[in-house]
Amino acid sequence: MRVLVVSKQPDQHAAAWRKLSSKGVDLAFAASQAQAEREVEQGRPSAIIVDGGSVGSRRRMCGALRRRAPQASIFLIDNGASDAMEDRVIDVRLQSPLEWQALADLLKKPRQARDVIVSGPFRLSLSSRILAGPFGEQHLTPVLVDLMACFMRHPGDVLARPMLMREVWNTTYLGDTRTLDVHVSWLRGIVEADSSKPEYILTRRGAGYVFVPGG
Repeated sequence: MRVLVVSKQPDQHAAAWRKLSSKGVDLAFAASQAQAEREVEQGRPSAIIVDGGSVGSRRRMCGALRRRAPQASIFLIDNGASDAMEDRVIDVRLQSPLEWQALADLLKKPRQARDVIVSGPFRLSLSSRILAGPFGEQHLTPVLVDLMACFMRHPGDVLARPMLMREVWNTTYLGDTRTLDVHVSWLRGIVEADSSKPEYILTRRGAGYVFVPGG
């Protein structure tokens, strides 16, 4: 079993890492999101442990790693309050200090399948990036996958532009949201019978967009 540990201070849990290693767990370490993404591409870990206290934006990192490794379990070491957006991409919250045996037991359990999102007539596979709907199957770009996944996870909710920019593009800059509008237009071209008269992805002027699974 290969496990990726993302932490700028891995020595804080050195005893747990040594014990896991002695039990045959293949550990790899990364100190940044870029490093972690490279490790994911090279090694395809079965689990990723993110030390929430030693990384920057935990939500951004966990979201990026979930997109890169939909098959992996993601554990977040976090003694703080629960975050609903984080809970959508992580599998387990761990408390510090780590108890190695409890962690070893968690690593043996198969993760709950989160690769496929189903909402109304739509079925989206995050790993293959294939969206199946009323008009057949389409292979989406990574950005369109993130955007569609965001819509499908919030059916019926009005999603504000700042929220979509943050979740899909990892930015809070709102000086120009044309990129969002262009990608919504592309997505409508895939999911709608007539993109000029959308039934599934609707605009709420002054508020944002809303995904209506039933059309």
